[in-house]
Amino acid sequence: MNDLNRKKVIVCGVGFGQFYLRALELLKKEYELVGILSKGSDISLEYANKYGVPLFTDISEALKMAPDLACVVVKSTVVGGSGSQIAQEFLKHKINVIQEHPVHLAELVQNVRLAKSCGCRYILNTFYPNLKRVSDFIQTSHILMKHCAIQYIHATCSIHVLFPLIDILGRITGGFRPWEFKLLNGSNENVPFSIISGNIRGIPLSINVQNEIEPENPENNTLLLHAIDLFTMSGKLTLTGTNGIIVWEPCMNKKLDKNGVFRLDRKDEFLNLPTYEILGNQQEIRFRQMFLEEWTKSIKKSLECFCDLQNEPSKVNNELQYAITATEVWQDLGKILGNAKIIKKYEKAALSLKAETKSKKSLQV
Repeated sequence: MNDLNRKKVIVCGVGFGQFYLRALELLKKEYELVGILSKGSDISLEYANKYGVPLFTDISEALKMAPDLACVVVKSTVVGGSGSQIAQEFLKHKINVIQEHPVHLAELVQNVRLAKSCGCRYILNTFYPNLKRVSDFIQTSHILMKHCAIQYIHATCSIHVLFPLIDILGRITGGFRPWEFKLLNGSNENVPFSIISGNIRGIPLSINVQNEIEPENPENNTLLLHAIDLFTMSGKLTLTGTNGIIVWEPCMNKKLDKNGVFRLDRKDEFLNLPTYEILGNQQEIRFRQMFLEEWTKSIKKSLECFCDLQNEPSKVNNELQYAITATEVWQDLGKILGNAKIIKKYEKAALSLKAETKSKKSLQV
């Protein structure tokens, strides 16, 4: 691909936007970074110098670069930012936009309509389904569902990533309609989780949501991101965490003979099953590696998908309709949960239990 075919890109925001900048480094044949749009902080100037591109603090100046794509990685109105206004300004100038989630339903619909009327493309990037562990879990769930139906879903997340959880569940079940939820228990001073009961597409589920916010550094004070259990008649498929492992635990099955007796000395295919399986080539990684590699690769995949979808308007429309429905579900859940409880920041220890247990064993020898 020559330079004439490379898409010119502006990245808006350098907080989470730094992962977009790293991903674009891996896609130099497809994309050319031509500028960064931000408020003009020292760190944004540092990134502009690093990548050898101009730093814009005025969107009108960024528009003069005539980009093919704007990656809007600035918080939207629903989380106290101007991301949607920035996205709409680019769309009005017929510039394609990838906007990072979450976005209020009304703004999302407005962005979709604006893109259509201006003859350009708009995609909402939900990020987490493209992470390697999450993507593998979704694919594995589809394999599982060819053999047995999901009987029940149990999921846990922080309020910060409730929208991606809904997105992941929708991609597992193939959609959302019909859905319904009710609040069983709200969070309180002693219990950080609100408990939601309901169903998606006829599958009963429960969701525990850590409905707490620490205002000074809200994304850094959470008990977890996501954990998901899919229960079937044959066993349970678990994603232990967004960056954890995938575990398959077959159900125990004790066949009885004609006398109603369980015999270990009889042929039984269930007895030959492992009690659990860790699926995929999942190795321990450091958080630094997670950020540098896996998070960057998720953005890379999103940018590749956007490039591939340029000539497939029907797929773009399907993805946007799915995003709109997912946002409806998310907002319904948000209304049921109510306002998040304000908390103080956590005291954390940089703890490796493997190291701790090794140390204890060495002392016992």
